[in-house]
Amino acid sequence: MGITGSTVRVSVARWGLLYLAVGLIVAFVQSDNGQTAWYPAIAVGVALLLLHGLRWWPVVLAVELVVSGAQHWQLTGGLVSAIVTTGEIVAMVWLLHRFRFRTTFERVDDVVLMGAIATAVAMAGSALGNLALHLTNSSHWSYTDGWKIWTVGDLTGTVLVLPTLLLLSHRQPTTPGAPVLPRSSRLEAQVVSLLTAGVLARYFATVRVHELTIVNAGPLTLCLMPIIWIAVRFGLARTAALIVALDGVAVVAYVGIGPHLSTITIDSPDSLDLVTLQLPILAVGLAALGVAAAIEAVQRAVGLERVLIDASPVAIVALDEDGIVQSWNAAAEQIFGYSAAEAIGHTPPMVANAQELDEQRNRFVSGEVTIVQYRHKNGSVVTGRLFGSSVVGADGKWGRVGIIEDISKEVAAIERQALLNTAFDQAGEAIIITTPEPAIIYANPAALNSSGWSLAEVLGENPRIFKSGQQGPELYAQLWQTLMNGERWEGILVNRRKSGDLYEERCTIGPVFSAQGKLIAYVAVKHDLSRERLLEADLERSVQIRGTALQAMEHIERQATAHDTAHAFCERIAQVTGTEVVVATFRHNGSITALAHHGATVSGIADVAIPQEMAEIYLRVTNEGSWASSPISPRVPTSPWTAHFIAHQVSGTLQAAIRSEGRLVGALILITRAPNGATWMAEHLDLADELGSFASVLLGSQIDAELEREVSKDRIAGVIERHEFHPVFQPFVSLETGEVGGYEALTRFDDGTRPDLMITEAWNVGLGLEMEEACAREAIVMAQRMLPGMSISLNFSPETVLSGRAALVVASANFQVVVEVTEHTAITDYPALRAALEGCGKIKVSVDDAGAGFASMRHILELHPDVVKLDIALIRDIDTDLGRQALAAGLCHYAAETGTVLIAEGVETQAEADMVRRLGVQHGQGYHFGKPARIG
Repeated sequence: MGITGSTVRVSVARWGLLYLAVGLIVAFVQSDNGQTAWYPAIAVGVALLLLHGLRWWPVVLAVELVVSGAQHWQLTGGLVSAIVTTGEIVAMVWLLHRFRFRTTFERVDDVVLMGAIATAVAMAGSALGNLALHLTNSSHWSYTDGWKIWTVGDLTGTVLVLPTLLLLSHRQPTTPGAPVLPRSSRLEAQVVSLLTAGVLARYFATVRVHELTIVNAGPLTLCLMPIIWIAVRFGLARTAALIVALDGVAVVAYVGIGPHLSTITIDSPDSLDLVTLQLPILAVGLAALGVAAAIEAVQRAVGLERVLIDASPVAIVALDEDGIVQSWNAAAEQIFGYSAAEAIGHTPPMVANAQELDEQRNRFVSGEVTIVQYRHKNGSVVTGRLFGSSVVGADGKWGRVGIIEDISKEVAAIERQALLNTAFDQAGEAIIITTPEPAIIYANPAALNSSGWSLAEVLGENPRIFKSGQQGPELYAQLWQTLMNGERWEGILVNRRKSGDLYEERCTIGPVFSAQGKLIAYVAVKHDLSRERLLEADLERSVQIRGTALQAMEHIERQATAHDTAHAFCERIAQVTGTEVVVATFRHNGSITALAHHGATVSGIADVAIPQEMAEIYLRVTNEGSWASSPISPRVPTSPWTAHFIAHQVSGTLQAAIRSEGRLVGALILITRAPNGATWMAEHLDLADELGSFASVLLGSQIDAELEREVSKDRIAGVIERHEFHPVFQPFVSLETGEVGGYEALTRFDDGTRPDLMITEAWNVGLGLEMEEACAREAIVMAQRMLPGMSISLNFSPETVLSGRAALVVASANFQVVVEVTEHTAITDYPALRAALEGCGKIKVSVDDAGAGFASMRHILELHPDVVKLDIALIRDIDTDLGRQALAAGLCHYAAETGTVLIAEGVETQAEADMVRRLGVQHGQGYHFGKPARIG
């Protein structure tokens, strides 16, 4: 890396102190004719320190005083020397900067300028300093000799050593992206120090050899130091080594020849002027300096070119014929995130895969401008505009150069603009943009749809094309005054469509200004209020409809049956709405029937059902919600009802669903013969929906219950018709002898339903009589075949006995029948029941559930039964329960007094059997004696 920033200051100070130290050492060792030997090193050190500013001036003065003392100068002479010498260095540095010499060889002329300035300053300083020494009597030389000595020293330290100073303090470019000359400061210092040490060693070793005096050895030897440094600085290390070698060989050769000159009768010289000796060497050094200046000029040109490339805002990437990156400028680093070190010598790092790499190579040589997407180092996508071309290098090899402009922001802006355009075009609100004049320059589809104009018709037109003339000039004057004040105007305008229809728009109009504050456009965002006005009208109509519905719902109460409730509902709705009304139900078999109706037109359909295949469409359509249709609507299939409606000139019908717990159970149908059926249906559809909701609350559960009852009735009827049941018989035995005294006939159903639930359901659907008769007949048939001569108990409800069906059934039996009266409903007429039992012939009467409640006790008192069955609840745990024992004992006493036979039901243990036997019960029945079972 080059020396830059704070590193420069540290390096300059370090080398300055080093040169001062060397100069002091030489000054003490070489105490000869003044400054010729030691001054150059001290001059360089002084200059380096002064680069840091005047705060180093005390150090400079101290060094000069020390040197003056070492050379046996007077104190006054030392001060004069210190002041003049440091003044020369300051003047040189100031003049070089004044003439804008930037410590680098921009041109060969700069070298000449440097030498001229240094020579002039050195000669002027020498004259001034020598004059000061003589005026102060600080010098023992003549003025001329002193001036020569001082001048030689100054020129040695300035003209010849100054390049070393300038190169050492050379600052590398600090402009971002500017080229940095490749070098190693540490390596340079080591090489130069080694070569300089060799030169100095040669000097001290040969200064007095064989009584031969080397004249001007110090200055001319030190002349080699800047030449060596410059050669190394520009990569001419071999040249530097050759200079040192030539110098050493020449000196050794001349010194070695001296002693032998006398042996061949030639006078040996007593001195040797190294100027003659070292002129060839200096020529080589100066040539090296020229070469260095030329190299620096080339590098300067290359560096300038590189600066221009790196200063370019677009990426410039050069590839060789193999597609390897050879050049990668600063813009490429910034755009793609890869440094030059990461890119140069590799395939383009911003290309993701081999296929893209091939495509990029082709684009680099296409000579066309293409849009390409690259991958940034952080993974983001970079969109670039690429111009590629082929180039031929100085070596004749082909390469590719690509100039890539980052257009990611431009593309993003275009995409944002496209999004805005799409948003404007898809906006539900009308958007109009005009010039300040104003003339329309943009209208989105919503604006065109609401106005009825096409885009071609409105572009360039004044916005008054939409004006209706229904609003006064005051409104528009206030609008324009607001806009001219730079403010936004909001309000409602009544405009006219192309068709001539008026419509209202809620408008927001605002001015648009440029960044400089100039008015450039007006933007209007308009909301068509037509829908709101329709909604307001619909709301008003809905309020009226709701009022009508509420009026219709007054005084309608739920009746005992769905039919009665539906009839009252139809009558009231017809009265309020003036329509004919039908409440239809969807039967479980898929047909549709009229549950109730009101009106002359619909009277004929009361007993006509829509068959299943036609009803399915009604069911599906009605389930979707309220709907309207004419009798010839394609939504409605031809059916007996539609034929009836057509015959009676019905112009429209409205259907609304009747639901129970969300399930569709029926439909409310409003019927009209108004001339304009379509208008009537549109105006009354919401009313039908409201009435349908009310009908669901009022009738839904009742209709649902009726439909469920219908389903249940069909099921019970099927059980009876198909004999899906069979009798079972449970014995009752004598507690004294254990002999079977008879059987109770019970029923079990084939589907496993509990008998009590099935019989209760039969009574609920009106088939209780039929169910009991069927069960009793089945039991008689089985008992006559399998239990001849045994007493059989048959269960009959009071309703069955009173209906006479029980008498018909028992008449077919050829055995002793015991009619066991079960309680399905409360008995209200005991005399009629007793008479009906007497009509059954020679039977015995039994009352069960004795002890279970007051009703059974009343049955015993009113019916005077032959047999009383003690309830299972009384028998359970009777062997351990004294209360149950006491109640059973009372019934036993009643039986003994009246001659009634007692049968204990539900006996399940021997202990219970023993206890009831001790209490006086004659017979027992229960699982302990036998479960109900089929016979045979």
